[in-house]
Amino acid sequence: MVAVAAIAAIFLGRYLLRTTQTVTGQTTGQTQVVRANLKPAGMNTASSIAKKEYEIAGDGSTPIPAKFQLPGVARVRTAANFKEWIAQFPASEQEKIVAFNKRNFQVYNVNSVKQVAWMALYGYPMPEDIIAAQKFSNTDLREMAKSGNEKAGYLLRERNIEETAEKLSAFHAKEGTAGQNFWEQDPDGPRLAQENSADQHFLLNAWGSPFVGYLRAREEALIDDDPVFAQAKVIGGLLLANSLGDSRAESFADDYYVGIDPTRMAILYGATSVSSGPPPPWLRNCGYSDIAPIP
Repeated sequence: MVAVAAIAAIFLGRYLLRTTQTVTGQTTGQTQVVRANLKPAGMNTASSIAKKEYEIAGDGSTPIPAKFQLPGVARVRTAANFKEWIAQFPASEQEKIVAFNKRNFQVYNVNSVKQVAWMALYGYPMPEDIIAAQKFSNTDLREMAKSGNEKAGYLLRERNIEETAEKLSAFHAKEGTAGQNFWEQDPDGPRLAQENSADQHFLLNAWGSPFVGYLRAREEALIDDDPVFAQAKVIGGLLLANSLGDSRAESFADDYYVGIDPTRMAILYGATSVSSGPPPPWLRNCGYSDIAPIP
């Protein structure tokens, strides 16, 4: 187990290093230019919404910051737990909300109204967003994201990831071949590869939300030819969310790897060891240190 934990630690270290080099642009002049272009003119940074007190109105609703608003969704409901939260929505919509929660590591599992308000403040896709987004095409979301709406970018990436995961599963079942072959051999592979590449940068624009950690956990493990590496990357994404202020993500990682499988236990141990301590300098440089921890 110790050996596997060490391997997991190395893998997670490589994952975080690659993320650092991509996001901060501190390694070469070329990536510095990329970083400079990641924040379109007029786009708010994390600092611009940092330290804001979340507001909860008498009706239990809380506002969404302008940079995270989908058309028609300026305020959202709150609740003390997921059961009470989802009960406020029509039965016809609850299935979609539950599915989103399951795909994203139980991200809607909360234990206070304040936690829901915190999620709304820091750009998490809320149940109202899931419902509202149904009327928007990928092109609509892409155009909103290009205009500075980070949440539209998150929802677009979530769609990309989900469609790719479904196509990969069907490809595996039919062909029984390694996932890497999917991009060349599946009829939808080239299109999905192009869309994933084109839209992936919306996560690099996302300076204001720990939700990017959940999306990274999902997208990094789409191709799991190396199970240990894939699982290390999943937990790396969740611990990234934890580092950005969402302390629930560490327990979600525990739940994801629960069981007696010694390999998974070792991955969790190694990844947690790598991620312990204060947030790394690149997170502070990006402005993430301004995000208040979840209450």
